[in-house]
Amino acid sequence: MLGVQIHMGLEVKAYSLIDCIKKCANAGKGVQARAINLSLQICFGIDYDFSNHKCYFHVNNNVPPNQFCPANGLMPGVPRDAVANPTVVSILLCKYMYL
Repeated sequence: MLGVQIHMGLEVKAYSLIDCIKKCANAGKGVQARAINLSLQICFGIDYDFSNHKCYFHVNNNVPPNQFCPANGLMPGVPRDAVANPTVVSILLCKYMYL
């Protein structure tokens, strides 16, 4: 999501957006292909702030009222902690989602 920041992210050292995505995708056991394996996945999404080049991991899949990676494979809704921020891109990392 362009221009959206989700609060409660964990700041991680990354030098670029690509570096941020790679670190999230490889954290723990990586991005899980099946919803049944979500307990092995550590990072469910990132926020990357282009204004200060900071990377934030979202490590909690249960963000009310939605999940970043729903176990039913459906598209996630927008978390209520999402706020407008024109310098941020928010990216979810769910391999098994239907588009």
